[in-house]
Amino acid sequence: MAKVSKVFISYRRDDAADLAGRIRDRMIQNWRLSKENVFMDIDNIKVGADFMQVIERTIRECQAMVILISPSWLAQVNKPGVSYVRVEAELAIRFRLRLIPILVGGAKLPGADQLPESLRPLTNLNIRPVRPDAFDFDLDAVRRSLGIGRGPGISVFAAISALLLVAIGAGTLSQTPRGNPIYDLAHPRTAPSATQRTAAHVSLSFQTASIDTDSSASAQSPASVTVHCGNAGKLLGGGFSLEPVKDLMST
Repeated sequence: MAKVSKVFISYRRDDAADLAGRIRDRMIQNWRLSKENVFMDIDNIKVGADFMQVIERTIRECQAMVILISPSWLAQVNKPGVSYVRVEAELAIRFRLRLIPILVGGAKLPGADQLPESLRPLTNLNIRPVRPDAFDFDLDAVRRSLGIGRGPGISVFAAISALLLVAIGAGTLSQTPRGNPIYDLAHPRTAPSATQRTAAHVSLSFQTASIDTDSSASAQSPASVTVHCGNAGKLLGGGFSLEPVKDLMST
């Protein structure tokens, strides 16, 4: 089904103007139709313009017409003389627009014998009500009949905005000095390898090591040497002893 881009709303001002305006707002705000492509006579006809000429030209340019059948609509289309809602429906039938008649305000579905002969083709269509207590549900059926996709909801827009704000905030925090978790995640500290730790421990042990000898030990007793590694010793498990080392002490 081809998407409709320009819609004419036909209604009776006496008892359907409010609902027609509400439907028009929904088409513009939620269905993403431009204001210029949703026609309602009260907004689109300039003062002093020939009403019937504008109506005919506009209907010819539209792809669809939504006809609001209100409680006063049936009497209006059957009255003698000029009936604007009757003329609008007749033109839509003549120009082969997509017709979507809906019942509003508690109006009853008219029979073919109740309508002028020119409007009897309307009775071959599926005519559904748009109820005040089920407005969104009922109007969604109208949207589908027009072939219009559902516009993005406010919740989706809000979700996208929230994600953008979170991304911007995270990017800002990741550049601040250390001390916040975002920075630490963005700039992880690299742990030293096993080889680097061993080299550091050995180097430190040689730099800080000292040798104590026990001079009071007798020549006959084994000499003892204890190497203290200071801070390096803590890393290496404390001091360690070399005994006996008689040859070393005797030199």
